[in-house]
Amino acid sequence: MSDTTRTAGAGCGLLFVRLARVSRSAMAEALTSVDLRPQDFAVLSELAEEGPSSQLGLGRALRIDPGNLVGLLDRLEKGGLVDRERDPDDRRRHVVRLTAEGKHQLREARRAAMQAEREMLEPLGAAERRQLQAILSRLADHSCGRGC
Repeated sequence: MSDTTRTAGAGCGLLFVRLARVSRSAMAEALTSVDLRPQDFAVLSELAEEGPSSQLGLGRALRIDPGNLVGLLDRLEKGGLVDRERDPDDRRRHVVRLTAEGKHQLREARRAAMQAEREMLEPLGAAERRQLQAILSRLADHSCGRGC
């Protein structure tokens, strides 16, 4: 059975699930070259795009359970990629910031991620890739707003 025949009857939801598994696996493998995991990459990317954030805000934006986020941030802080400080305006909160080393690691991770993406999207031409990006962006904005 050809790949096209195998996926012809699948709904979009099933195709999303299949592609998400393949994409996550490829991304995880690519990120190992820079000693990061996909969730590390997500945190560093969010901080680079949105700037310093409270732990609670970061968890909400990325839809990461607060209990899981603490361990993730501990690992990133230990690696020198982020730092956490008490918020001077509210001592109960911690503000998370990307460090210079975190910015460097993120640049390396983006290169690795882009290579994995190029390989996954290899069957598509440039115009199709742009169209796919536009469609996925619209769907992400509709389905999860800032939390994707």
